[in-house]
Amino acid sequence: MPLVSLVFFVVLLPSLFLSQGFADPALGVLRKGTIVDRRVLGGELIAERKIEIRTPMVSWNIADKLTIAEIPEDGTSIHKGETVLRFEESIIQDKHTNAVSEHNVALAELRQEESNQELERINLELEVRRKEMELEKAKLGVLKGELLSEVEREKARLDQEAVRLELELAREKLAKYAEKRRNALQVKQLVLAQKKKEMEDIAEILANLAVPAPEEGITYRPFSELNWSKGKAERGKAVRSGDLVLELPDMNSFQVVVYAHPADVAAFKVGDAASSTVLAVPELVLQGTVQRIDSFVTTRKERLGVEGAEGNLTEVRMVVALAAQDPRLRPGMTTRTEVRATVAEDVLIVPLVAVAEEKDRRFVRLSSGEARTVKLGRTGLFEAEVLEGLAPGDTVLLDAQTK
Repeated sequence: MPLVSLVFFVVLLPSLFLSQGFADPALGVLRKGTIVDRRVLGGELIAERKIEIRTPMVSWNIADKLTIAEIPEDGTSIHKGETVLRFEESIIQDKHTNAVSEHNVALAELRQEESNQELERINLELEVRRKEMELEKAKLGVLKGELLSEVEREKARLDQEAVRLELELAREKLAKYAEKRRNALQVKQLVLAQKKKEMEDIAEILANLAVPAPEEGITYRPFSELNWSKGKAERGKAVRSGDLVLELPDMNSFQVVVYAHPADVAAFKVGDAASSTVLAVPELVLQGTVQRIDSFVTTRKERLGVEGAEGNLTEVRMVVALAAQDPRLRPGMTTRTEVRATVAEDVLIVPLVAVAEEKDRRFVRLSSGEARTVKLGRTGLFEAEVLEGLAPGDTVLLDAQTK
């Protein structure tokens, strides 16, 4: 049994019997009633509605983490649009300077490639034109062949054929140049586009390092995971992209979050009544009901970041909705919450201290001294439902071992 339950048992036991009508602390007259489990759980106040402010998203190849330069204390009033959070800029600024330089180099290389390609185009076109002129000249030489010897005429025909082949080759080079030029420029353009995007991405990150308040409100630094460890954000602390750094809670709508041992959760259900005492304002007791019970188990290491044996303790989160609010409430205030779970209604009740076990049977001892075998049904922390063996009005000893 958890320590809290043991302490609660010791404090509550005498008053429990008297409330059931047991005037003699040693005797109990059985009556029908409702079995209610009462468990006291530690917890804290959280805002039901809040605006989260997280670390800007930064690509890991630009920066794997950011450092908080300015952050307000809890409870600071801020206006919409006011800078509420600022991160160190020096590393990102250096990255941006390098990105601008690389972009300018890529742009210059593209312009140089365009110039080289244009010069090559002009040279190729001139070469084609020269070969066309040479071919025309060679044709004239063939036409004058009747005035030449047979050897000279053959030489003229060969010269014409050679020039024709050279012209075809020059035209082929010019035709291939267009595809070559397109491919070469495309490579340079892709490099430039990449460098431009990197430069613009870093510029956007720089602009986001000063975070404006999305709404008017009061600041609160939650206990959250920051750069793989639990803690509260503060100046100089390194954080990762997306880490929860600040909240602007709705100060008019609070809930209580409590954490129960997994073995105790089966006793609770949504709708169970609860009352929470705020330790900072001990006279303030808030009534409410269980609104949600998580379906999974977590550890204290996951919630609080503690190591060792305490970090391995498991717990289940429960949310208590409050029936009324109070202007003195603040997020993070510690609470002590009593949850009252109805185990059974309109049943015959026997105190568990009146029940003894012997071998394979359970029994109670009547005021006459008779040991009466009983069959129990639903069981609470201190009481059980009687299914067989007793009737309303029976008087039992609160210690069945007494004869």
